[in-house]
Amino acid sequence: MSCSDDETANEVEIVVKLHASCDLGVTSIAREAICSSFAADLGLPVPEPFIVKIDPEFANALPNSYDNQDVKKSIGLNFGTKILPRGFSVFSSGTIIPAELKNVAFDILLFDEFVDNSDRRVDNPNLLWDGKEFAMIDHEMTFPFDQILNWTPIWQNPHYSLSRPSAGREHVLRDSLRSFIPDVTKVFSAFRDVPRERLAEYVDVLPNEWQTDGIRRIPHYLAELQANIERSIGKVMEALG
Repeated sequence: MSCSDDETANEVEIVVKLHASCDLGVTSIAREAICSSFAADLGLPVPEPFIVKIDPEFANALPNSYDNQDVKKSIGLNFGTKILPRGFSVFSSGTIIPAELKNVAFDILLFDEFVDNSDRRVDNPNLLWDGKEFAMIDHEMTFPFDQILNWTPIWQNPHYSLSRPSAGREHVLRDSLRSFIPDVTKVFSAFRDVPRERLAEYVDVLPNEWQTDGIRRIPHYLAELQANIERSIGKVMEALG
């Protein structure tokens, strides 16, 4: 979708995630926005995020086709990311990753464990790359505190596993990173240095209608994760083997 950037007045090509097309509505796109900010603060490769306003005039001018129904139901604010340059394609499990990208790949896997992302799987990678860079997309299935009965954070979970068969997931990067010994210094330092005020800002800057009870829990969870970061990273490395 071609959008006008309110700050620069320039036209920007954006992939828009409509809240009406998400199972959890505005909760899904709020998670997307928070993960984009958090990943960027950790130095991870995410496309530039935007909040996209769909005007009634635009939506109502569209033909009444099935493909346009979600647009018409998503009038107001939605989430979007800037379209990536040509050359990016879906990353497949077991792909040989160049040595210079292996630590970035590990940091992506680590991030997914931090936010409990069950949707970067072998059968649904949600990870793009061009052989030189990665791009992380789709984070609507993160922070599932209020969806999983007796949900337990990584540092407290005695049964923690990367594959988590009960969730139907095997991380798309797992096979490519087996036996890899990562350098966790960068992501550890980046997360340690994120101020608590910044964690709160991930939610504070969102539109009010996106700030559900579950979304408002996220900064508190991230602050706890920050306090238990060494233990959490250790669990991921141990599970990766």
